[in-house]
Amino acid sequence: MDWAALVHRLPWMRPAEPANAVLLFASTDYDDATRVLAKWAQQAYMKAAETNRRTEHIARRTLRQKDMQQRLCDETRAVVFYGHGETDKLVGDPNGTPVIDLASNWLKGRTVIAVACLAASELGVRLVENGLVPVFVGYVRELTILAECESWLGEAANAFGTAYFSPQSPPARDAFRYAQQVYDDLISWCESKVETNRDASVAIGFLKYNRAALQLCEPSQPT
Repeated sequence: MDWAALVHRLPWMRPAEPANAVLLFASTDYDDATRVLAKWAQQAYMKAAETNRRTEHIARRTLRQKDMQQRLCDETRAVVFYGHGETDKLVGDPNGTPVIDLASNWLKGRTVIAVACLAASELGVRLVENGLVPVFVGYVRELTILAECESWLGEAANAFGTAYFSPQSPPARDAFRYAQQVYDDLISWCESKVETNRDASVAIGFLKYNRAALQLCEPSQPT
């Protein structure tokens, strides 16, 4: 499956970002799930770096809000978090300490991508409604991870960023459609391999679940 070709078919471009725009990736690594997410974060970070964008990655066992705030600069245009989430926060340690919540005013004007459970169900909606962030992409339910098929799940989880940070710079809604298409293509491919590949047969349900949970939060368009 040629994801790069699919990105190149995206029809529209959003306004050009400054040449010095920075993407900030952040990931935790303190349990089995976050270790997988940290791997996905590194893959996404490397792919974004290949586009010659300025990228940074805070990869630590645990994170605090100030860790992220200290790495922000005026040119930071997006924050991409990989870790555990709850309905009202993204968390940085086993105790549930928030790294992003409704009081995170330092996010002002920055796109947020959360490869984490639940946060798009409330946190993302309210951050956008309150005018704090222009776009929030995440999951409204649990983000499922399984070792046997984590490479496929990771490819799909990273798909929005792959499109959004591509040289084509599509609007969030087109990048979201691309991510949905990646999920659909992976599901179709796995369905074609169920007779010969047990991992593919297992992956189908997880991919469908995560696709249904993926949510784009952005301001309502005037009618």
